[in-house]
Amino acid sequence: ELAYNGALFYKGLLLRSSNRIRESVFASGDPELIAIFNRLQYLKNEKMAMPFPVDSVSLLKSMQLSSSLDSLDWVLTQKSAHYRNDQQKRSTQWKDVRNKLGPHEAAIEFIICSDTPDPCLCYYKALIITAESTSPVCISLFKEEQLLNIIAEAGNDVNKLYQEYGNRLYDLVWKPIESHLRGIKTMWYAPVKKLYTLSFSAFKGNSGHTLDSSYDFRMVSSTAERVAREDHKKQITSAEIYGAIDYGDGYLNALPHTATEASTIFQMLREKNINTTLYTGVDAREKQFKNNSNRSATLI
Repeated sequence: ELAYNGALFYKGLLLRSSNRIRESVFASGDPELIAIFNRLQYLKNEKMAMPFPVDSVSLLKSMQLSSSLDSLDWVLTQKSAHYRNDQQKRSTQWKDVRNKLGPHEAAIEFIICSDTPDPCLCYYKALIITAESTSPVCISLFKEEQLLNIIAEAGNDVNKLYQEYGNRLYDLVWKPIESHLRGIKTMWYAPVKKLYTLSFSAFKGNSGHTLDSSYDFRMVSSTAERVAREDHKKQITSAEIYGAIDYGDGYLNALPHTATEASTIFQMLREKNINTTLYTGVDAREKQFKNNSNRSATLI
């Protein structure tokens, strides 16, 4: 339970650092308020970069950093109305997510743990909940170097990665999870690190079929987003389109056909008089997506 709640908190740190709040703070012209905000962003980035604590030393460091964050949070909450309103949204717990899930839905928070400074030796784990969960289930998955080896063997060719190595991706990432997903059709999942670059629906299971034939994958920055989702369909008034992403990590190349797909969707929405923004190349990277976290777009 603590791990899942921690994942919701960590992944929400940067999402809560929205442009709207930043603009409000800087527009105030208050040097003290601006300094506090900048310090808070620095500590949030440091917290996000920390792996989950696995020993007393890393736990103490995490607790000290959390204490500093809480103190700055309190000061900024008192001084900024925009920040105060934003903080009211930060209390989502794993039970809130569970209570929002339907009978055929599951939520997965992926996390990383490490007991070494080498980032390639960090471990990936999955925290799983369903509507019937009495507590989250934690599944150990793999070391990052195992995933990087598969990507390297595919020669950074995305099509080859899924066509020839789809089964290995399934065995590494999804097979350890699947026994806990009987009867599940809709999958809300929040990736971390290299998992952001993978299309889970393209993994090939033991039957030879891709996973999109079994699951409806809903990728989110945090499964806390499931709590905020409205159950009824929302009218599309604005949209953001992401395609032909330049990952810039040396491991995955851009998907060339997504440029055409994104452009086509962009034109279709514009013809319907829907306010639409198209992001491609470096502008479509994760950082830009997070910068738009307080977006008003009704379709992404």
